Amino acid sequence: MLSSGTNNIFQTPWLLLTISVIALGVTAFIRQTWPQKRRWWQIPVFVMLAAAAFGIDYFVKTDYEKIEHVIVSDIKAAIHQDFNRISSTISGEYSDTIHKSKEEFMVACRSILSRTLMEKAVKRRCVITVSSDEASAELRIRLHLKPESQYATVSTLMFVEMKISFRKNPDGEWLITSTEILSLNDQPLNWRQVG
Repeated sequence: MLSSGTNNIFQTPWLLLTISVIALGVTAFIRQTWPQKRRWWQIPVFVMLAAAAFGIDYFVKTDYEKIEHVIVSDIKAAIHQDFNRISSTISGEYSDTIHKSKEEFMVACRSILSRTLMEKAVKRRCVITVSSDEASAELRIRLHLKPESQYATVSTLMFVEMKISFRKNPDGEWLITSTEILSLNDQPLNWRQVG
């Protein structure tokens, strides 16, 4: 099980960067203390470790990073009302407390987003838990609505909390299998009340 995304050498470069800084310190100490032990390759070790840290972080995408990418991508798609992009991240086996299929969810999604008209959405908190081929994410998003939004009469700023479930398909892609609205502006809310 993996939570929060900071426990894995492939998710952030910090562990290898820390090791490379320690290696640089040890190398400098050795070169200063025992000049006869100086070798040409001692300094490049630091550079190679630092390069490896960024290379691994860039080229190796963990499940956590793939899920986070789906979330960020869908937030951007919701702002721009790119329903094709959203649909591509939804599993054919999608089901939540009120929408029993991907098609029902996409109809609701189009209806809600066409009235919401977001100017900006900022991910405030996101806790991702990965366990084998399934995962869940609990997130809090700050929505900035356009003045012409149907909901802007109440406020142009809203906070939404939701839970998203994912499943990894055979080719390693993570798809959304369920979503639940947990609260709106810190007031409990669910799909049945969104309308």
